[in-house]
Amino acid sequence: MAGEYGYGWNGNEEPPKEYAQKEFYELPQLRKYVSSVKNAAIICFICAGVTLLASVFTAFGSGSFFGFIDVVLLVVIGILILRTRSFVASVILLMYGIYNLVIMFLQTGKPGGILIIIAGIYAVISTRKLEKMWKDYCATGNIPE
Repeated sequence: MAGEYGYGWNGNEEPPKEYAQKEFYELPQLRKYVSSVKNAAIICFICAGVTLLASVFTAFGSGSFFGFIDVVLLVVIGILILRTRSFVASVILLMYGIYNLVIMFLQTGKPGGILIIIAGIYAVISTRKLEKMWKDYCATGNIPE
């Protein structure tokens, strides 16, 4: 029978806590997925650092500054993934990694940017699961176990 404050609560016990999205993501049950998102963002920042170093050493001689554009894109996408846990940003990271792999293979004959693809895969999986759990929590009030 539905209680005064919703289904399953009869008023004799403390009402269930309502979590904001930030508090929800701090639950211990979600630590695995949140840490995967953080790891993906860290990989973005590491790849941006390596790309920046490579661009500094090669761009001034050849005049190509596309490496700096890569650095900015990786940092922005990494920050979006880290701060917002955005599924869309994760998909963009994965697509960007695949694009880099294809371009590097066509230009050099060797695959490049594998770490970006790995980070994108982890980010897509983890952000999707977090988003799904959040929507389930909002709809039902059930906290994942």
